[in-house]
Parts: sequence; C-alpha cells; structure tokens
Amino acid sequence: MSTKSENWPEFPAGRTRDNFTLNPATTEEQLEADWDLLLCKPEPTGAIPRMSQEQLKKFVLDFMGGFIFTSAQVRDPSLLSVVFMPLALGALSNYQDEAVADIGLVWAYLSEAIGSRAIDSYPFLGTCRFMHKDDWAKVSLAILREQERQDTIEV
Repeated sequence: MSTKSENWPEFPAGRTRDNFTLNPATTEEQLEADWDLLLCKPEPTGAIPRMSQEQLKKFVLDFMGGFIFTSAQVRDPSLLSVVFMPLALGALSNYQDEAVADIGLVWAYLSEAIGSRAIDSYPFLGTCRFMHKDDWAKVSLAILREQERQDTIEV
C-alpha cells in the first residue's frame, strides 16, 4: 500500500467530501482510498474521523515496524508544530473545539519526512494525520501487547 504525500488524494467515484464517511473497507483498494482520505482537510464542522478495524491493525503493524512517527514520541509538546509542520501552518483551524478535543494522536509516515532530521533529532514531517482519542486508546493497548509479545519471542 502506498501513501500519497505529494497531492491530496482523489475521492473514489461517487464519494465527495460532503458524503464521505469512514466505513470498514471491504477491499484492499477501498481500504487504501479510505486511508488516504484521512489526509484531507476537513470541513469547518468536521469531526476527527474514526478508523476501521483494518486501519487500526495496519497502524499497529506499521508503528511496530518503525514506519510511523507519532506525537506520543515527542517528549517536549512545544516541539509538536516543529515536527508536524501542518500544525504550525494551521491544520487545526478548520476544526471546531469539540473536534480538537477528540484528537488522541498526531501521526505521519516517516517516508513523508522532509530532509533528514529537525530539532532534537526528531523528523520534520510535511504531513500529519489525526487519530481519534477512542481509536488511540485501543491502539496504544494493542501496541503494548505487541511489544510484550515481541519481547518474549524465543528462537
């Protein structure tokens, strides 16, 4: 599966920003389309989209594989807008306060980094995605379980 960092993704046939909802994908192609649409700028009344079970699983696997960088990895919160450039450029301005309160995590693929490293050896990311706080609660537990599982592998 690829990520599209150069341009905003195209909406699938029959779907627009007005009628898009993130539903569990039935095909790999639909999963990729839904995944990429998490990058789209929301309407002013937009909510933080929820992720499907397939997307949550992919997030855990990609995080464990070292492909994803998250706001949870930034020790100094004042550096978030340095690491995730869209935050400094007003990425949250289209969200209402209620939606911003639902953000559990800011994240991006490390392949979308600009240059090598920014301040304090953190990546400098030109894109970011928001994960709903309820999805982050599930994912963070799954990551801990997966870390424990990997720590106990016997060969």
